[in-house]
Amino acid sequence: MRYTAPMIYLLGDLIEAMEAGREPLSAGRTARHALELILTTHYSSRHDNAKVHFPLEELEMSAPFDWFGEGGRTLYYAPNAGARD
Repeated sequence: MRYTAPMIYLLGDLIEAMEAGREPLSAGRTARHALELILTTHYSSRHDNAKVHFPLEELEMSAPFDWFGEGGRTLYYAPNAGARD
């Protein structure tokens, strides 16, 4: 069994697509839709699992966690993780 790294495979497909005049397997439109799904998942999660309609009009681009604490101490946690009523 031979392993090919995904990026090598996609680069080969991109070259073939350019030569054949076709759209590559991983096109920009596909990436945009994937990013929209990721952002809506975060948006819904940050808003109490609110229902989200596509296309997402309101994008909140801040991370759903804090990177740094007081004095520059590195953190990585979801602020409401483990919170109980």
